[in-house]
Amino acid sequence: MDGSVDSYGYDKQQEIGLLKLLYDIIMQRTGTSRYKQIIKELEKVCHFIITESIGFKSAYGEKTYENFIANIHGRQNGTYDISIPLIIGYLKNDFKSILMPVYYEYLRQCLRKKMPVDKNLIIDRLLYGDESQRVKTVASNTNTTGIDINQDPDYVEQSFIKYFHDEMCKPIELIPETTTGEDRKLITTEPEIEYIKTILQSIDNQLSLGVPTVIKNMLKYCELDENYIENHLDYDELRKELLMILYFDPCVPVNITKSNVLNMIDEKLQGNRDNSTIFNFTPETIRIITYKILTAKTLEGFAGLLRKYCPKRCGPVFTESIKNFMILPQTDENNVLIKEKLIALLTNTVGYSRLYNNQMSNFCWQPLADVDISLLEKIIGQDELKKIEQDNRGKKVLHCYRTINKANQHGHSNYNPNMNYTFTFTGYNDRY
Repeated sequence: MDGSVDSYGYDKQQEIGLLKLLYDIIMQRTGTSRYKQIIKELEKVCHFIITESIGFKSAYGEKTYENFIANIHGRQNGTYDISIPLIIGYLKNDFKSILMPVYYEYLRQCLRKKMPVDKNLIIDRLLYGDESQRVKTVASNTNTTGIDINQDPDYVEQSFIKYFHDEMCKPIELIPETTTGEDRKLITTEPEIEYIKTILQSIDNQLSLGVPTVIKNMLKYCELDENYIENHLDYDELRKELLMILYFDPCVPVNITKSNVLNMIDEKLQGNRDNSTIFNFTPETIRIITYKILTAKTLEGFAGLLRKYCPKRCGPVFTESIKNFMILPQTDENNVLIKEKLIALLTNTVGYSRLYNNQMSNFCWQPLADVDISLLEKIIGQDELKKIEQDNRGKKVLHCYRTINKANQHGHSNYNPNMNYTFTFTGYNDRY
């Protein structure tokens, strides 16, 4: 037997073909006893294929189904006949979980074949809403006093956890901040459902984006409501899917997620939003934010605080926080999150999410010269730090400036690094 075939004697493409055949036979729906027997036997073969066949897993990918459900990145890496994931979901008794991802993939394939001529207008409307209803931002001090650092700490942290998961959820303002930009358009927080429906009905009077027959037929076969998709659409999620498809061509970058896509596209269209928010950093306000970062009980709250107050992974708050991280483990044995927080910074990950999902995600974190790497190794653990160092090798790092933070003749320093002055990371003891 050829090594390219499995124990049933099918090669990779035949196995995928059998899944498609199962769908086609299901669609015949003759209802005869012979028909039911064929379906039953073919389902057994197909179930073996998706669970056991090495050939199928090598052709289709062992994690393809899970990645397909997870996000657009798992769908855009191949051109799928959308009946295949539908059949896999059906065979896995996971049919409802696959329905929305299949529908989103259908939309992606349709729009990739023929982008609407007014694509930019659609993006603008999805992001900012109806122009006639827009309200311009004005320069304002939204918080003049900050809050007591001990005031309801759990409530404060919850607001930053929400911000980490969705940057449209504005966290509590811990210190005074000024928002500028009179001409900057505001991202609308609520999707325009009726407008999105018109997009789905027709774009350019040629491209129908309704629920396709392939999904409708499987819904009938599984005895589910034919309008299941329409009745279960989350229009905020759909809005983000459409923006990913329309704006990013041909592939959505890995650092773009549903939690940050609105802000990331807004930044590309209107410039870095971080530059429109100015924090009133004084010794006291630095102390307030640093305290919150150090005492955050969750990695998500910690990450939300960093994204808000250290968006470029530098600055007085970030520097002060790192200094304290290096001291606390020697004096506070109960602070068990210190190690996890430092690992999150070194790996840029919190669970399955990126800690930084903006331009900083393109670089690994290189501690500055005033950070004692031997102490960092002691906190993290020699073997674990060595593994992280190895995983980061080959990634980009920014140039380290002198620690006194005095700007050079071009205005750059560790608090304002030159994003184009980069090196390849080789190790934590190396300075660039």
